[in-house]
Amino acid sequence: MTSRLNRGFSNCRGLTSFVAKTLVIPTIFCFSAQQSPSERMLDPKQLSFGPVAETEPTISPDGRWIAFQYFPRNRPQTPLIWIMEVSKGFSSAKPLVDHLGYAAELSWSPDSKWVSFISSDNMLSRKTEQIYKVNVVTTEVVQVTAFPEGTLIGDSTAWSASGLIAFEKDGEICGVPDVGGEEVRLLDTRIALSSRRPSYIRFSPDGRMLLFSVETGNQDQSEIWVAELRSQTFRRLTSLHFDLFPAWIDEEHVLFSRETENGRSEVQALSLRTGNVERLTRGHVDFTPSTDSSGSILYFSRKGRVPKQFEMAGLLVGFHIWCVPVNRKLLQ
Repeated sequence: MTSRLNRGFSNCRGLTSFVAKTLVIPTIFCFSAQQSPSERMLDPKQLSFGPVAETEPTISPDGRWIAFQYFPRNRPQTPLIWIMEVSKGFSSAKPLVDHLGYAAELSWSPDSKWVSFISSDNMLSRKTEQIYKVNVVTTEVVQVTAFPEGTLIGDSTAWSASGLIAFEKDGEICGVPDVGGEEVRLLDTRIALSSRRPSYIRFSPDGRMLLFSVETGNQDQSEIWVAELRSQTFRRLTSLHFDLFPAWIDEEHVLFSRETENGRSEVQALSLRTGNVERLTRGHVDFTPSTDSSGSILYFSRKGRVPKQFEMAGLLVGFHIWCVPVNRKLLQ
């Protein structure tokens, strides 16, 4: 597939087209008193300050840690996994997985002790991809899957409360026990999605639903979908836009990033009950949103100014982690 990307450069099959179309230097954006309440945003705070980029902030269920993808100075196109304590900020940031060719597509275990991720056992050709988990205290890395040579899987892992790590493979969403073992099919998306592959999958907090994005065949639009696992039913949540990186706020609300007409991208929140969409950020290039378990703090990656020495290093250079309180009134 043309959208199957080199993971050393990007961790999402839709990320290159999304970022390339929104690759602008953010400007200062002022809100007037005449704007509606949904457009009066609280001031966000920058949390990470690495030399190249940090993306995909993911908060541990206990609220103590932020795991994220870190792009090092000596390999500015290669994602690694770092971690920092929420209470201490970037001064506490440290490598969690930095000895593999790359490490990406992370998700937290329900007990906040492990982070799952995808890497390759062939650093040069990336012929075979596997799922791993790393202990956040000891940094012990354990291989969870034993896929045969040549196996390529999707661009995300999702860890359920029942102990399954979900992933996409060949148009199906499968799960493998977090202690290793045989994979099981959770959701066959091929008919419902016309053989388009789901991306960036996420379990709902109760584990009953899966959220994901789906690109159109010509890759000019991307939709957000949700599926109920027990009934195997599908529901399209957005259309006619380029929407990516869905995440759950709670059982009734989801987040995603949407490309805007002015060449930027913003984080939006959608109510599953009403279908209403509210904008949570604007005026910048923001993506990979998530919240803490209470849904009160929004975390995302924002494009900033690129150091001159890294201007040609790759599309993700200049992204750093930001946070802002969520105005819960907007979600009513």
